Amino acid sequence: METLRAISLRRTVRRFKPRRIFEKTLLKILEAGNQAPNAGNIQTTRFILVTDPDLKKEVAKCAADQSWLTKAYVLIVLCSITDKVERNYGSRGKKLYAIQNTSLAAQNILVAATAANIGSAFVSAIADKTIRRVLSIPDNIDIHSIIALGYPERVPKCPAKAALADITYYSKWGNKTSEGFSIFPLESAAKSIKSTISKKLKRK
Repeated sequence: METLRAISLRRTVRRFKPRRIFEKTLLKILEAGNQAPNAGNIQTTRFILVTDPDLKKEVAKCAADQSWLTKAYVLIVLCSITDKVERNYGSRGKKLYAIQNTSLAAQNILVAATAANIGSAFVSAIADKTIRRVLSIPDNIDIHSIIALGYPERVPKCPAKAALADITYYSKWGNKTSEGFSIFPLESAAKSIKSTISKKLKRK
């Protein structure tokens, strides 16, 4: 599947089929996460895979008791060796870079899963102390998010997105024009791109 198509098709899926994800496919998805950029290439992101049904129930309880998580084939808990980032980059590394590192890995995983026709959901509502106990995570390791993966029972419709021209500025904040150049044509260009992608999807 083309990258842009996978990005366009990605949805938050909360209903999964009771179907196995084969190891080869799961490894490809994890490797996509591993290939994400990270500060200084010091590689501090870690993945904990949870497939045991009883353990998934415990993790779901730690995630605001979202029981639908138990239906996913695997839960990936994304963690960070934050003190290593902090040693290299100080407080900015701790407060920002470590989070960015795992977030970039998460996005790669979500897109790679979509490319493999696997549904996914990103969850950040986590009871830190409880999940730390459940998964034996050391105190010096930060827990950032959970990604649920499984074959979708149904795929939600695309949610409404802001117009590109409304969120893009030229050279400085709030500026939509510069030297007679207006970025408002981005609006029509974006519509054209969406139309092209939509036509391709219908042909599939």
